[in-house]
Amino acid sequence: MGFRLAITITVDPRKSLAVKRSLLTGLILTALAVVGADAPLPRTKPLEPADALKSFRILDGFQLDLLAAEPLVMDPVAAAYDEDGRLFVVEMSDYPHVDPKNDKPFAENAGDPPIGRVRLLIDRDGDGRFDEGHIFADKLSWPTGLAVWKGGLFVAATPDLWYLRDTDGDHRADERRRVFTGFRKYNVQAVMNNLQWGLDHQIYGAGSSNGGQIHPADSKQAGGVDILRKDFRFDPRSDQFEAISGGARFGNTFDDWGNRFLCDIRNPAQHVVLPARDMARNPYLPVPRALNDSADAGDAINLFRISPPNPGGNCGPGAGPRSAKRCRAANWSAPATSPRRAE
Repeated sequence: MGFRLAITITVDPRKSLAVKRSLLTGLILTALAVVGADAPLPRTKPLEPADALKSFRILDGFQLDLLAAEPLVMDPVAAAYDEDGRLFVVEMSDYPHVDPKNDKPFAENAGDPPIGRVRLLIDRDGDGRFDEGHIFADKLSWPTGLAVWKGGLFVAATPDLWYLRDTDGDHRADERRRVFTGFRKYNVQAVMNNLQWGLDHQIYGAGSSNGGQIHPADSKQAGGVDILRKDFRFDPRSDQFEAISGGARFGNTFDDWGNRFLCDIRNPAQHVVLPARDMARNPYLPVPRALNDSADAGDAINLFRISPPNPGGNCGPGAGPRSAKRCRAANWSAPATSPRRAE
């Protein structure tokens, strides 16, 4: 089906030549987009797991191994090993939403059913690859992180934080306790995530930017701990919950000395310099920011993709060399004999 598109351009003669050119370019691009609106965008075909592994380019001194692939695991966003070498994997199958009608700005998404899962992977023959998988828990809402503890695991699944445990050995959680609740279910890209153990034997989480009033799930008292633009930690023994400095959207890790680092879409490594408990001692001290960029950030980062562009994604040809998302920060300590150290 074809159609004709007519565009009339009227430009104030007093405007500069650069402004005129910008307006003209924008209108032409808009027209091209409208003309090709009915044409399907070309897609890059997925690779088989073995071929996908070969497509990566690895920095000298590193090795990339394939541990599990579909259908053994699907939609993984976080993982943690237990004391027996089993791997628990969070599968965020409800990203970005189940029904687009339920995705509204600054409103709780209470309409989408919880379809996230935790999968348990087991390596039976000791070859370093997982060959057995079990649905450890299902019906979780937006699961984004987990931390193993005492034969079970804590799972971040907005609006709740759960403790799940298998007590009868059937590889499925029959103990399912909601520990905390109150995390806002607004933007799916701004939910709490990345549960990590700290050196103080507490579990730390990235609070992201949705915020919320967090309180014990069995408490009927109004209010709670405000985590807007903050991170959090809790003691699994006492269920003591505390808001701490942070607030980056993604990432949460420690170095060998206990320094904590975060990341977000434009900042690959942010050091949490000022603890909230210390700043709270002087409420009149104006502190513009508790974080410090430990690496180049934003438009200062140059990224050059080696894979074919995907016109249907946010990293397509028009995204530019600096467009990328950083969703996870992780600690790596190079041995003394390593030719390169992680900076």
